[in-house]
Amino acid sequence: MRAMETGRERNRKGAATLLALVLVAIAATLSGCGGVVSSNSQSPTPPPLAPSTSQSLTITGSILANATNGVAYTSTDHAGGGTLPYTWSISSGQLPPGLTVTGTTGNISGTPTTNGAYNFTLKVADSSSTQLSASASNTITVSANIFDQYSGFTTMPSPNPSTGLFRTEKFGNKWMFVDPANNGFFMIGIYVFSENQLIDNFGSSYYLRTAAKYGDNGPTWATAQLKRIQSWGFNTSAAYASAYVLPTTVSNTWSTPDHTNPVKAPFIALARPAHYGMLNQNNWSPQPIKNMLFGASQYYTGFHPGDGVADYFDANLQTFFTNELTADPAVVAIKSSPYKQYMIGMNVDDGDEMYGFGNGPDFVTGHSNAHLGWLVLTMSPVQTANDVKKFVYPDTTVYSKKALHDQMVAKYGTIAALNTAWGSNYTTFDSSGKPITGEGIATGDGLTVAFTKTLANGAVSAFSLQIFVAGQPVGGDTGKGTVWGPNLTGTINYSTGALSLTFSAGHAPASSVAITANYAQNGWGIGSGLMDEDGRTAHQPWVGKDFTFMTDVNANVKTDLDNYLFQIAGHYFSMCKTVVQTWMPGLMYLGPDSLGSWGAPSNRNVLKAAAQYIDVMVMSGALTQPMLDFVYTYYGDKPIFTGEFRTANADSALFSYKDSGAFTTQQLRGQNYLNTVTTYPTAAYTANGSRPYVGTVWWMYLDSWGEKLNWGLVSLMDNAYDGHESVMGTGGVGVPSVPCSPPLDLYLCGGEQKNYGDVITSVTQAHQQIMQAVQH
Repeated sequence: MRAMETGRERNRKGAATLLALVLVAIAATLSGCGGVVSSNSQSPTPPPLAPSTSQSLTITGSILANATNGVAYTSTDHAGGGTLPYTWSISSGQLPPGLTVTGTTGNISGTPTTNGAYNFTLKVADSSSTQLSASASNTITVSANIFDQYSGFTTMPSPNPSTGLFRTEKFGNKWMFVDPANNGFFMIGIYVFSENQLIDNFGSSYYLRTAAKYGDNGPTWATAQLKRIQSWGFNTSAAYASAYVLPTTVSNTWSTPDHTNPVKAPFIALARPAHYGMLNQNNWSPQPIKNMLFGASQYYTGFHPGDGVADYFDANLQTFFTNELTADPAVVAIKSSPYKQYMIGMNVDDGDEMYGFGNGPDFVTGHSNAHLGWLVLTMSPVQTANDVKKFVYPDTTVYSKKALHDQMVAKYGTIAALNTAWGSNYTTFDSSGKPITGEGIATGDGLTVAFTKTLANGAVSAFSLQIFVAGQPVGGDTGKGTVWGPNLTGTINYSTGALSLTFSAGHAPASSVAITANYAQNGWGIGSGLMDEDGRTAHQPWVGKDFTFMTDVNANVKTDLDNYLFQIAGHYFSMCKTVVQTWMPGLMYLGPDSLGSWGAPSNRNVLKAAAQYIDVMVMSGALTQPMLDFVYTYYGDKPIFTGEFRTANADSALFSYKDSGAFTTQQLRGQNYLNTVTTYPTAAYTANGSRPYVGTVWWMYLDSWGEKLNWGLVSLMDNAYDGHESVMGTGGVGVPSVPCSPPLDLYLCGGEQKNYGDVITSVTQAHQQIMQAVQH
């Protein structure tokens, strides 16, 4: 496994196949719908366009008036009335050289080549027997290219010296990235800009189709895709990008002198020490980091994230991350590249593994995270084995619960003082249980694999039983009454201590070797110590049972758990920033790939911790003004950027699958994006008028076949949803027969099951408007 990551693991994806920083295209995590079917597939006929009953025809849209020399331009007028379909043309005047009008859509696109003001009349005619027409006069002014090699604004130079890396600073009341050329930069990126190998129900995959189209799945594909997204106004490869779209990758296929991609764009790196540390990929730490929630209390009935939540206070996490950045060849290649300055910063960990750092009680969205402090207070203080991660832990301590214990000792000093504050009745800060070590189970004979024994002490605490052979841990209990090890299965009756063990064939304990057990009697879940807390009914007068909003939790308990949430988030963020800065001094730490959840900001205690360490925070979805002001209150006057998530299954290659609550057409999807993101350049914190948005990132490049969701700008037939490529075409289903849109017009597109709508025009227009607004 390599440490470069290319697939996103949210509720909207599967498991990743590569290890930590964004580089290599993934196979099994992310998927889009395939628009290809076998040659004998039956394809539905696209429904005819319904004629309009209007007796007049009018032009209702407006053309973008400004274009930049050498930068892709697109703008579309709209018409109303008459009879569909329409035919568009230039009836007088001249478009700027490099731009053309599409007769069927009114889309004016291309890359202008000559400065100046160009006047023209755009005409639309309908299909009625007595043809109706309408015209509108327009001017497009082409100005000199104001972008540097990183897509920063040469018209917005920083007055401060360049650091040679990306950074942030304020231009008046406006936060901006500053690129290595020392110019202001607004980031417009794409998440998961990568290949996809999943086989869809048409028997093929994007990976196979693009190999046939471009001749490879790497360098040629990547160069073409970079040109494509840049023509839509994107300037950054965000988290989970293919190695081949990064300027730091070297391949002999590229004919540049240094064999790097001739199209270079900024990128965001992604490391995932929490996720991969729980798997201990490449043995980069002495012991795997535990999934804290594996030991969650039975009284916690909320969401369990599939990959778990790392034990942030385990020192192995920092060891793992340090080794990940210094030992992984892909990461080393980035750091040694002469183009490393194109790296905007580093995200550390996926928001999916940040459960407990998401939305808190301030904004009730229906997707609020449980309070991580409550979870830690009530979870087991030890784990011996995890049958999901497939590890036996020599060191059984859950360090995050130990940290909570240590904080309470430091604050209260005596258990009596804590009990007075909490209204509790603990007998000790520790566990009141009795630790049992080295209890004999049996002696091996080299042949026997099955053993039974009733432990000398009943009332065994869940998660505490550990089995040793010759003094080496070989298994432990999973908290479910089962015993697991790589070569061991068994059961444990926690009440009676009845134990049964079965070693797998070929792994019988050797002759004269002792089989022993460690465990806790009357400990967690049974005992009366703080470390025995599990949220049991008898303790709910102070710990409550509302683990999300904590409405029924003792006020002092809530205060202490809020403080603990601040401390655990700060500890984790601090560790991440320390490792990132050690690896590359001056590189920005961008926090997880998203904080908050479902369009709401993180818990205030997490934001307060983020303010101390995160240089630019990534939010999930658009924020209302109250949310934005909430961020200011707890995160401060600091820059942010946001991820954007939209689908329109009904008007996509995934039309057979529903996407509840989403858009019905690509045009509506794109218009909503345009209406939303064009507010970011001027959105401001109410308290001081500071404009915090420094970028936006679209989720994601391709449709997701695994989720059956139209997240993509591109189908898995490699057709952009622009109303031109994403069609059936003359060749029929599965046969590309339509010249692709510029700049890929030398390739063939089409071959979809139906004709789909246009999201690309609105997306491109949104980016053009953003770039104009940012300069003011």
